[in-house]
Amino acid sequence: MRALFLLGAFVTAAALLGAARGPGASGTSRDVSLAGMPHPAPIARAGDRVALNAACVKCHDDIAREWSRSLHKQAHTDPSYQRALALEPLDFCRGCHAPEADASRDAPKPLGDMGVACITCHVPDDAAHGATLGAPNSARSAHKAPHAVLRKAAFATKSACASCHEFTFPHGQELMQSTLREHTASGTTASCANCHMPFVDGPKGRHRKHSFSVTNEMIVNAVDTHASREGSRATFTIAPRGVGHAVPTGDLFRRLVLRATVVDENGNALEAKRRYLTRHWSNVRSPGGAVIRGLSRDDRPGGSENRTASVAFQFAESLRSKTIRWQLHYEKVEHPRSESEDDVVSGGKLLLSEGQLAP
Repeated sequence: MRALFLLGAFVTAAALLGAARGPGASGTSRDVSLAGMPHPAPIARAGDRVALNAACVKCHDDIAREWSRSLHKQAHTDPSYQRALALEPLDFCRGCHAPEADASRDAPKPLGDMGVACITCHVPDDAAHGATLGAPNSARSAHKAPHAVLRKAAFATKSACASCHEFTFPHGQELMQSTLREHTASGTTASCANCHMPFVDGPKGRHRKHSFSVTNEMIVNAVDTHASREGSRATFTIAPRGVGHAVPTGDLFRRLVLRATVVDENGNALEAKRRYLTRHWSNVRSPGGAVIRGLSRDDRPGGSENRTASVAFQFAESLRSKTIRWQLHYEKVEHPRSESEDDVVSGGKLLLSEGQLAP
């Protein structure tokens, strides 16, 4: 069950990590350097949240149409998330997925349907005294807004995404999501918005696209795969391609699945092998002596120094004259059913690349 991961304490198998910020609802303190940036519930806000967000939508209708189709808008209503929430109805989860609601209880439908709303990012709390948060030198900076605008340089950087896209588990120091640290380690100079909010031209001028894109095309193009063989041994290298984080990033159970199968002349499988590239979890012993679940290794491509993943499959020597077919998939895992990485509920797969190796 997914509860094996979220309800217990976590440590790293190799060493304890330094304390990291967590969503506000988790009870951990947020990084003070992110003060004034968007963050999970609880959000200090007076008045009718639905009406306040509707006012944004009314004036910024072109941007609102993009947001209405985004994963941010669907953060609470997404069926996969709802199934996971049913397994573990935690305020820790609700804080990011329904940030305009009280995270300690089920979100009222109007607030849940808003997901991560316009006001969640642009009016992150009442401390700005009614001003709307924006980035400096934006494409619309010359436009006279009917409200106060508070421009912060940090809002144009990964700091705007940090509080919801990097955090620890509820009761430990282990990072549940590590996208921001991966971004730093990759050495990229591009911001999150460069890829996920590119500039587009709209009827009211140029603006950052608010669909927060993570398209299938982006995922397919995130890695380069090279396959070779020597006799009955097949070797694969999977390298990141212009990505500022590990592949995949985000949810702790997302993974790449590499499969290779030796086939006969009629395409019948003779021997098959599989490898998961992900964050791997196993039983470890805490400093207090208790056996808990912890991160044992991370073999995803990308992230630290844009690392390349290398996988070798050794097949039976008697099969060296046979063809090897292979596929690389990106898989969303909704939750594990046991400690075995083969025993999961899959949320869908996307084919990244495939090929065959002749004898």
